[in-house]
Amino acid sequence: MLHRSASRGQLWIMKYFLRFSTDMRSYARITGLTRILNLFRKSGSGIYEDSFCKALLGAVRPGDCVWDVGANLGHYTAKLIDLTGDAGIVYAFEPAPACAGRLRQQFSHRVKILESALGNVETSLPLAIAENPLGSTHSLCSLSSAAVQVRVTTGDHAISFSEASQPNVIKIDVEGFELEVLEGLEHTLLNPSCRAVFVEVHFGLLDRRGDRYAPLKIESLLQEAGLRTHWIDASHLAAIRS
Repeated sequence: MLHRSASRGQLWIMKYFLRFSTDMRSYARITGLTRILNLFRKSGSGIYEDSFCKALLGAVRPGDCVWDVGANLGHYTAKLIDLTGDAGIVYAFEPAPACAGRLRQQFSHRVKILESALGNVETSLPLAIAENPLGSTHSLCSLSSAAVQVRVTTGDHAISFSEASQPNVIKIDVEGFELEVLEGLEHTLLNPSCRAVFVEVHFGLLDRRGDRYAPLKIESLLQEAGLRTHWIDASHLAAIRS
């Protein structure tokens, strides 16, 4: 059910606001305003993801199983493993070969590295590799001559076949593939032990894919799993089980 404590009117207002903000984001990207704002963001104090980071880390408890989906070079992985403690474990999902290799060099104890992407079906897809092979913008949603075939699995499949344990907390940053990741977590999200999900929503990439309103679908999917959603900032969504 969607926000059980909210009225139908409140739900309509929330969805209308998200649809309006999504349209405004598209307009900003088309007119070039997004590029200008990004220049200010990059030249600022570096606090763009601070609120997201604090919310994510604040949800982790000692002994937790945490999934870092789109781990890249392990910026969050390192923080998560410190918080889960000796009894916990972090699963780092990272399909880019160079990044997965760096993760293996950096982590060993209490981090399980899975060199695969998560999606909504078992398959193989081309992963567009950024100019810097250790960069953070590799994407399953972009076309590039510098692409490698990578394995795509679902989170539900990973648990069913004992590749990963049921997570308590999930962080997702997958450059426009976030809806597919969540669609492949249907049973995982319904499990009461899944307390929190944190998603970076890439509005521009989703728009370019022809799915401008994917953020609405993402929020509804999380709500239907019994999680209460709120936007931490303009691009980061949190979903918490009451």
